[in-house]
Amino acid sequence: MIARLLILFFLFATPLAQAEPQVLARIAAVVDTDIILEQEMLDELSRVKARIQASGQTPPPDEILKRQVLEHLIVKEVQMQAADRVGINVDDTFLNEQLQRIASENGMSLAQFKAKIESEGMDYVEYREMLREEMKIQQLRQRTVYDRVVVSEQEVDDYLAQNPVGSESVEYQLGHILVGTPEAATPEQVDTARKEADNLYEQIKQGARFSQLALSHSDGQRALDGGDLGWLPQGRVPSLFLEAIESLQKGQVSRPIRSPSGFHLVQLKGVRGDERRVIQQVRARHILLTPNAVLSDEQARQKIAELRRRIVEADESFAELAKAHSIDGSAAQGGDLGWAAPREYVPAFRQVVETLPLNTLSEPFRSDFGWHIVEVLERRQYDETDEYRRGMARQELRKMKASEEEELWLRRLRDQTYVEYRLGLGEDPDLAQLQGATP
Repeated sequence: MIARLLILFFLFATPLAQAEPQVLARIAAVVDTDIILEQEMLDELSRVKARIQASGQTPPPDEILKRQVLEHLIVKEVQMQAADRVGINVDDTFLNEQLQRIASENGMSLAQFKAKIESEGMDYVEYREMLREEMKIQQLRQRTVYDRVVVSEQEVDDYLAQNPVGSESVEYQLGHILVGTPEAATPEQVDTARKEADNLYEQIKQGARFSQLALSHSDGQRALDGGDLGWLPQGRVPSLFLEAIESLQKGQVSRPIRSPSGFHLVQLKGVRGDERRVIQQVRARHILLTPNAVLSDEQARQKIAELRRRIVEADESFAELAKAHSIDGSAAQGGDLGWAAPREYVPAFRQVVETLPLNTLSEPFRSDFGWHIVEVLERRQYDETDEYRRGMARQELRKMKASEEEELWLRRLRDQTYVEYRLGLGEDPDLAQLQGATP
C-alpha cells in the first residue's frame, strides 16, 4: 500500500507549471484502507488472457474479462487485509524455504528456478511477492474455514454406505487346508481333527511349505492344486476367512478356524485392487509458538530456543512447559500429538519427525504454523487400510463442506468491506457500469 501511495504522491505533486503533461495513475477501486490501480488491473488482465490462450481456449471479450479481473483483485485485497488484521505474516525466511521447496519439486536449484521464471517473462521479485500473498491467503483460509469444518463419524458411515472407497475391487489370493470332520462328529473326532490342524500350523511356522502340506493332508477340493483357491473377489470370500485374514500380512497363515466342516488353515498369498496400507507412524510431542501482532517472528524464535534450553539444561518438564506456553491444541496433553503418519504433517514438520532419533529434542525450526521444538517418543508399523478408507471419505466430505463454507465466508467478507469503484464514467465504458455497484 505504501508504494502505491508514494506513486500517487509524486504524480499529484508534479508542479502545475511543468511543461510536459503528466499522465496520472488512475485508481480502479478503493478497498477499505487500500487501493487498486488501473495498471494493476491491466497487468492482471494480460496475465489472465495469456493463461487462457495457453490452455487452448479463447478469452471472453475484454468488457467481460475486465469486470471479472477487477472483482478478483478486490476479493484478493479483502483477504489480504483480513490476514493482516489477524496477524498472519510470511517473512522472507519462510518464503525462501517455500521457494526452495518448489524448486526442488521441479528438479531444479533455486538459481535455475529463478532463471526459468525470468525466461517466461515474469520479474522474479514480483513472483516472490505474489507467492507471499498466496501463502498469506492460504493460511487465512486454513484458519478461518478449513480448520472449522467438522465431519461426524455418522456422516462418514453414510458416505461409505453410498460410495464404497477402495473395497469394491479388492481381490484376495488364498491358500486353503481343510482338516475335515464328519457331519455328526463325536467330541473325540473333533479333538483329533483339532490336534492335526494345530500340528500342521506348527509345521508351517517351522518353515514347512503350505502347498506341500495341502497336497498331502488337506481334505479340501483344491488339495491337488496345493490348496490354491486362486483370486477371489472380496464378496466371494467366506466371512469366516475374511475375519481371519484381516490381521495377516502377505504369506502368513491363520490359526486353525473351526467350522461345521472341520478346521481350516488359510494363507494370504496376495491382495490386489487395494493393497493393505502398512505405514510407519510416529508418536511425537511438540511446543508451538506462532508469531502474531504482539510477538514478532524473531521473538517467537528466541522464546522457543529459550524453552528448549530450559528442558535440556535446566531439566524442566517438557509437558509442563508445553501446557504453559504452546498455542497448539495439543498443549493440554503436554504437547503429545498421538500416533500419526509423518505425511499428515506440513513438510517442515514432517522432515524433522522422519529423521529425528527417538527421545531427542530437536533444534527450533519453522513451519507454516510458527516455531516448533519436537521430540519423537515412539515409532511403529501400522496397518491403516480401514482408516485410509474412512480418511478418504472424510476428506471428500470436508472438501464438499469447505467449498460451500468458503463461498459463504468470502461473500460475507466481501459484503462487509467498503468498496468504491473510481474509474470515471465515460472514460472507460467497459468499467463505467461498475460505478455505484458498491455493496
